[in-house]
Amino acid sequence: MLLVDRKVYLVGYKKKDNDPWETSGDSWGDLTDAQWNAKEVSKHGKCITKVFVMNDITPVGEEIRNVE
Repeated sequence: MLLVDRKVYLVGYKKKDNDPWETSGDSWGDLTDAQWNAKEVSKHGKCITKVFVMNDITPVGEEIRNVE
């Protein structure tokens, strides 16, 4: 049997630095898709976004800021 380590990514967002991280509940199996979605959410939502690995809750990459 072949075991594959599969990661699931979530996009978290918050309006201000002191707010807790929230997520829409959508998940992605590909890091590139998750990063693209984080940029789109930040662009349209005027918020801070970050990609997280599910079950680890460790951030992947940097925050994307679009707060005015």
